[in-house]
Amino acid sequence: MILPARWQRKLAHLYVPEMFAVILGLGSAVFGASILAMPGSYRDVPSFAQAFAFVAPHWWGLAMVVLGVAMLSLIAHSRAAAAVPTFLLGLVWAAWVLPIAASPGFAPSAPIVYTMLSVLTLAAGLACLVPREVKP
Repeated sequence: MILPARWQRKLAHLYVPEMFAVILGLGSAVFGASILAMPGSYRDVPSFAQAFAFVAPHWWGLAMVVLGVAMLSLIAHSRAAAAVPTFLLGLVWAAWVLPIAASPGFAPSAPIVYTMLSVLTLAAGLACLVPREVKP
C-alpha cells in the first residue's frame, strides 16, 4: 500500500457523509461570501444577472453563508443535526443554480456540473440522517 499504516487507520475512521457535508458547507460559505463581497462582479455575468433580477444578490449570498456555517457547526454536534442545513442548501442550489446554468451563454457542461452539485448536496443531507451500525 502506498499510504503509511498510520494514515490508513486515520482514513478508516473518516465518514463519507460528514466529509461531503464539510466540503460542501465550506465551499458554499466561501461562494456565498464572495457574492456578498463582490456582487457587482457577479452582476456582470448575464446568467447571474438573471437570477439577481428575481432575488437580490445579498440574499443568495447570505443564504449560502448561513447554511454553510450551520452545516459546519452542526456536524461537530451530530450528523443528524447537520442534515437539515445540508438538505436546505441542496434546495438552494437546485432553485438558484440550475436555472442559471440552463440559461443561454453559459457553458454547455454547466447544467451537468450544477445538477451533480445539487444532487450531491441533497444526498449528503439525506445520508446524514441514516444511523450508523454499531458493532458489538
